Amino acid sequence: MSSTDNDPLRQHLGAPAAGRGARVVLAIVLVTVLVGVIGAQRWFGREADASAATRAAAQSVPAAPPKVTLCELPAMAEVAVAGGAFVRPSGDSLSIDVPPAGTDVEIRAPLFHNWRGHIDGASHPAVLAVSLEPVQPHTVTFTGLPSGALVAIGDMQKIADARGRVEFELLPGAVSVRASARDFRPYAQALEIRDDAVEIPIRLQRIAGNGPRSAGM
Repeated sequence: MSSTDNDPLRQHLGAPAAGRGARVVLAIVLVTVLVGVIGAQRWFGREADASAATRAAAQSVPAAPPKVTLCELPAMAEVAVAGGAFVRPSGDSLSIDVPPAGTDVEIRAPLFHNWRGHIDGASHPAVLAVSLEPVQPHTVTFTGLPSGALVAIGDMQKIADARGRVEFELLPGAVSVRASARDFRPYAQALEIRDDAVEIPIRLQRIAGNGPRSAGM
């Protein structure tokens, strides 16, 4: 046994030094743990802030309005949405954006009555077949013709009655009218037949020397 082990004074002085060393180690461990906890809190805080920012950005971007495809459109159809300009689709269908409140749509096509309606994206299907009502022929009377005048529109030909009147069943749109009668110059004219057209006067010019006035005057 060494003299150091038997020296009470040295044993008394060595014990506190060992205790101080243990406390230093414990303090280092506590500081390390505290630094780790603070770092973890900061990291989770940054992650939470990033998640909140992502959610806020996602909420600030408005969702795209639903689309409704109008299909089975007639040839040469044109579509106007929300009172805008008419556009002609490349085929027989057209996809339009429908806001939550819905939108007004108008469709027009030759030989069809205009279609108007309100489309609500929530209640209408994604594909909507639009049925336009065809325009029916109506009676148009040509007046002021010489009695017995021959009137032709396309492949149709008719003879004016004693009152100088002749009737045709016509669709709205442009037509070419030809008429001829003895002692009158031939008549040819392009006319626009409206939906509300009922009577259209025609004046044939009498050939010089065969009378002073035109037919129907």
